[in-house]
Amino acid sequence: MDTPGEYYYHSASSKIYVYPPQNFFDSGADVASAKIEIWKNRDPFIHLASASYVTVKGFTLRGVESKDAIRVTGGHHNIVGGGQGELVS
Repeated sequence: MDTPGEYYYHSASSKIYVYPPQNFFDSGADVASAKIEIWKNRDPFIHLASASYVTVKGFTLRGVESKDAIRVTGGHHNIVGGGQGELVS
């Protein structure tokens, strides 16, 4: 990690290493009281079930442990695209 705002999740130890954003300390924020949340769920992050006319775009998923991060079942005229992601097995 060499750029403010980057992070690394070490899955074997369940630890996250964070390089705070550049203005983090300027805002008076206290690292000891900062809240970091990790969503660790193998279910889909987005699940459209029997939904229609839904557009999901412009998203980034990183460190997703499910190869089924976005699931669409049923419905019609749905668009999922314009995003990027990294799958971690």
